[in-house]
Amino acid sequence: MHWSTNYSNLKLHRNSRGRYIISFYIDGRRFRFSHGKCLGCTIKPNSLSGEAKDRASIELLSRFKAALDKGWTPESVEQNKTCFESLMEFIPSPSLSLGYQKELAKTANQFIGFLKAQELTSLPHSELNKRIVHDYLTTTSTTPSGFNHERARLSSIVGPIMGTRPSKPMCQDSCEKDQTKPSQAL
Repeated sequence: MHWSTNYSNLKLHRNSRGRYIISFYIDGRRFRFSHGKCLGCTIKPNSLSGEAKDRASIELLSRFKAALDKGWTPESVEQNKTCFESLMEFIPSPSLSLGYQKELAKTANQFIGFLKAQELTSLPHSELNKRIVHDYLTTTSTTPSGFNHERARLSSIVGPIMGTRPSKPMCQDSCEKDQTKPSQAL
């Protein structure tokens, strides 16, 4: 069966840093991509330069259009990913300060290590819960301040991966109920 996805505003943008980004909307939700991995192709325009970069970005745009016209949606790809796979692909936004990008990358790498150590590399997004996050935080943070900073960074990483932007950090409720200080939990 050949059917089309109801998408709109498929565009190729070039940001202030010269990176190409393809964006579109499906049911009012914006999606942005800078490479074709989700389509199963290896096109990465931003790893090229000059005319090759321009050609690759136009090719990528046409691949996205063809996929969307055939009914492909980003959700169909994301549903099959594990938390571990999503974290492995995490790249901090270049619009953030270099120092904060490094802190986010460090937190993502530490959480990846935690998932490996706990043998949770095949954990689906739907099973990532507050208890897992809390367990990670209590093993990595030795002060209340460090705990809260790590919690905020992890929330900003995990929120977009899970497709949500929580109004408060993911484990705030369980952390407030558990009045144990991180240094006492170790």
